[in-house]
Amino acid sequence: MVTSAVAIAAASTVAFGAEAQETQAVRAPASAGAAVQGSFRPYLERSFALSDLNFANPLIFSGAEFGQQIFFAIPRDVSVHDVAIDIEGNYLRSDLGHSVLVASVNDIPGFSIEPKDASGAFTRTINVPESQLADPFVKLDLRYSSIVSEDRCTEQRSIANVITVSPKSKLRYRVNADDVKDVRSAWGMLPSRPTILIPAGAIDETHYAAALKLALAMSAAGHQPQIVTAPVVGDTVDVSGLKVPAALTRIAAFRIFEGQEKVTLANQAERGAYALLSVLHGHALGEVAIGSKWLAAQTKADMAALTAEAERAGPNAARALAGLLADLPSTAIGGVDDNLTLETILGQPVITLANDASRAASLLATQWSRLANAEGLDVAFAGSEPVDMNAIQLGEFGGNLAAQSIIQYGDWVTAFDAAQLPPGRWPSNIELEMRVSPDASDVAPLVTIMLNDVLLRAEKVDPNSETVRINADVPPYLLASRNTLRISLQRGPSSGDCRTLNRGYLAQILPTSRLVLGNETIDGQFFGLKSKLANGALIAVPKAYLETPTESLPYVFQFLRELKVNSSSIRLRTVDDAASYRPEGTFVSFGVPLPGKRKNLQVADNSMLLTDETGLPIANIKGARDAAVVQIVSLGEVTGLSVNSTTGKPIPGIQVNDLGEGDVAIYDASGRIGDLGAGDFRMAEIKRALLSPSALFHRYSIWIMTGIGVLLAMLVMSATRAFVVARKRHRAEAKAEQADD
Repeated sequence: MVTSAVAIAAASTVAFGAEAQETQAVRAPASAGAAVQGSFRPYLERSFALSDLNFANPLIFSGAEFGQQIFFAIPRDVSVHDVAIDIEGNYLRSDLGHSVLVASVNDIPGFSIEPKDASGAFTRTINVPESQLADPFVKLDLRYSSIVSEDRCTEQRSIANVITVSPKSKLRYRVNADDVKDVRSAWGMLPSRPTILIPAGAIDETHYAAALKLALAMSAAGHQPQIVTAPVVGDTVDVSGLKVPAALTRIAAFRIFEGQEKVTLANQAERGAYALLSVLHGHALGEVAIGSKWLAAQTKADMAALTAEAERAGPNAARALAGLLADLPSTAIGGVDDNLTLETILGQPVITLANDASRAASLLATQWSRLANAEGLDVAFAGSEPVDMNAIQLGEFGGNLAAQSIIQYGDWVTAFDAAQLPPGRWPSNIELEMRVSPDASDVAPLVTIMLNDVLLRAEKVDPNSETVRINADVPPYLLASRNTLRISLQRGPSSGDCRTLNRGYLAQILPTSRLVLGNETIDGQFFGLKSKLANGALIAVPKAYLETPTESLPYVFQFLRELKVNSSSIRLRTVDDAASYRPEGTFVSFGVPLPGKRKNLQVADNSMLLTDETGLPIANIKGARDAAVVQIVSLGEVTGLSVNSTTGKPIPGIQVNDLGEGDVAIYDASGRIGDLGAGDFRMAEIKRALLSPSALFHRYSIWIMTGIGVLLAMLVMSATRAFVVARKRHRAEAKAEQADD
């Protein structure tokens, strides 16, 4: 049986993927009338799909037996209600045998599917009682079995018996908004696509840094943050799907939304009406607001303008609006000096970072976020402990390293990013320690270790020994930005009789298994700088970026997210004069032309000129629109990355999902469209490995041994000849002495 699991540690560290399926909303009323008659109670709804847990493709169940465990995290600081899991999928069935899929939640069976038709689709919902929510996660266990024939000697695998589970399958739940009473609870309730609100117009350096830190902290926790501004008067907004309750249609600010898809907000009352309708229809205003209580002040002014307009529309309209606002209060909480507070805006909890916002963001970006169990805090400093070690336990990288009951074959997979390693330290050896229980076979189990699909070591082990220890060297040329380590165990057949029922025997990777780190310098590749940037980076941007934060912040964030930059350790620098810019540490610069380390790239006026270190042109292209180029650059002894665009401005909608492994990469809205130097490091390391003494000896061992043999033979012959000559000389001298006597 093959079993795999995906575990999520905490509600605030849920792993989310590229296409979130969620409703980040205040619960919509059952009817428009209910919303204005005082019966509306704000709820927060969340739903997280398998695609949010990095299952981009459907889960495929086939073979004789297969299992998959999935752990959905739920908040641990607030009570959750109406928890349910919606599962949808498809199946194929051949004429041979039958198959079944059993779904269990928290070890309690929920339903089973046994296809009877040749193909089809299914949708099932499992409601989870609140009594089963003692843990901060909900475990979904999917077990599949297929039998082709009752005769055990018949091959049981059929490629036509398949059940797939869609990545749209999801967990959903609701939380009473009144239960979110502190910053920690609100931070643990973030949806998969949280919104960071910033004031309209220019912002200062500390607010810019705070928005970056928060976005990176959310990304590190698996979220996909969006940095936006609240609508301002004069903006055109999308109102498709918004329906105005009948009791509010007498108010002019609400009537303009009826039957429209887009509306230009003409005044504060209309902006307030838009905010109320959005809340009623399940659109969150935002989870975090950067700045000193500006959102609360803006909402208060909008509601005042809307109330004045309602009073002009008559007493019935005024009472209807007053009843709705009573159910959706807006309150500002926290002390005057607090820079991290929880506010309630139209019934929704919103985390607000004011004053020294960058310092407050540092708290939420570290393990110290659990200390934010109050409505307001004044954060002076929060950082992470410096990382410097000689080895890392495999369990720290996550993945499923638990014990497995293995009949024939089983594997353990874990992955690590270059950003998870200490600066300047790279894997040199894997020290594996396992315990393998004996089985009924006379064949010793085979253990294999693979890194990035390359076999490092294969060894038959003695299951009777207390601990199995295997060491595998890691060649530097195998390292990449993202690395996958696979450890497999294969057992021999337990019996020659196919009718004997095979049983699984336990095997486990011990927590003492580790990745040993060595000293290796990899500065000429993007992934070589990841560990340095992850443990502290200077972020340099032109001062003009502060004038257009809604354009520049998402642009800067895309690259920093891919580099896995540690949000708590970044230091923002605004640059006036690129010629005088001298970073004091590893850096990432944006819109600041800097000389390349190995290649030199110049971009301007929709053109691009790339030359090598000798000045010879590699590429000279004009008319290259909306392209951003990142390259490794050096200023004195300091190495970093420089990001520039062909337009000289941030590129809207750019997608940075993979930096590659070179030293120059080009991006546009579709992602990475080209790179250079991707194989330089690998080829250099392979060449160094080929020229090492051990490799040379192994490659030319026959000739070397033959040469040594010939040399030894010549030495023996020379020694023999010298001995014979010396002996003859000695005899001649002896005869000469006798003749003289």
